[in-house]
Amino acid sequence: MSIESERKFRESIGFKDKIVYHYCSIEAMYGILSNKSFWLTFLESSNDSTELKLGEQIIKEAIEELKKDYPRGEHDEILNKILFAPKDRKYNKHKPRFRYYGLSLVEDSDSLTHYTI
Repeated sequence: MSIESERKFRESIGFKDKIVYHYCSIEAMYGILSNKSFWLTFLESSNDSTELKLGEQIIKEAIEELKKDYPRGEHDEILNKILFAPKDRKYNKHKPRFRYYGLSLVEDSDSLTHYTI
């Protein structure tokens, strides 16, 4: 598939090609280009606590959207269990110990909030 036909296909299913920026060192850029992959950051090692809070907010919004898809409330019980499980002590012993990773990309080429050395 040519790049042009891939672009047309992506647009036909709703994807828009956007330029995004990832701020990193020259060494990291070399690794990204050489390996054709990004390394994700372990979020618990982040110095920005809002990153984990943002993930929690996205999950809450996704659950609320699911509830809208089922307005008769037929899945509310399980969705509420998912939503409140992290705060419910009786689930703590069963709670998986996931490690969360992230990748920061921005659309603004001059975004100081995402600049790291």
